[in-house]
Amino acid sequence: MIRLNLLHVRVARERKKASATLQLIVLLAALLAGAAGLAALLAVWAATHLLAHWWTRALGGLTGDTYGALCEIAEVVALATLTARPIFGGG
Repeated sequence: MIRLNLLHVRVARERKKASATLQLIVLLAALLAGAAGLAALLAVWAATHLLAHWWTRALGGLTGDTYGALCEIAEVVALATLTARPIFGGG
């Protein structure tokens, strides 16, 4: 019973850390780039989530190569999102 309780406490701590990290990322994106930063963050999250799901189904899991590809794709999506803002009337 004690082990289960300790595991529950450990998981709760990790969730709090993950939540705090996510809040910090959103805050920094909003402060540094405004609405465009939030749009880039959302686009990166969607692209990486969809690709990771697709590769997990197609390949049976993720490998170091797929993680590396996700990093590179996330950079491209973020930069494309941030540079598209002035082109489409964002100012």
